[in-house]
Amino acid sequence: GKPVFVEAELFQIKLMVYNLIMIADSFSGANGTLEIKVDRENSEFALFIRSSGENIPDPSLRELFESKNIMQLTDDLEGDGPLLLGLKICAQICDQISGKIIMDKRDRETPQFILSGPVTDSDSPF
Repeated sequence: GKPVFVEAELFQIKLMVYNLIMIADSFSGANGTLEIKVDRENSEFALFIRSSGENIPDPSLRELFESKNIMQLTDDLEGDGPLLLGLKICAQICDQISGKIIMDKRDRETPQFILSGPVTDSDSPF
């Protein structure tokens, strides 16, 4: 597919995507798979990060996921723990690029993350 361009601090975007990948990967066991997909529709992009795993080892995350089937991440998430802190950081960074992160576990053993936000032209100055 075609590349997607966003206006953001490169380090922050890398940190956000890295955190989401590491958290999704923590759900999968030895035989699990991790899938990452990017879509673009008009002026918005969507990055899907999902694991084929069946386990959420972090108790604070498990509690969060069991509470709702679909939710938008915000930096005022309740609870603590290293993975939850990672999600809070992701939410803060995402807010800075006018994006959002959805955690969706409908019809899934473990949630998928959907990061979406505005795209920019590739030739615009950063």
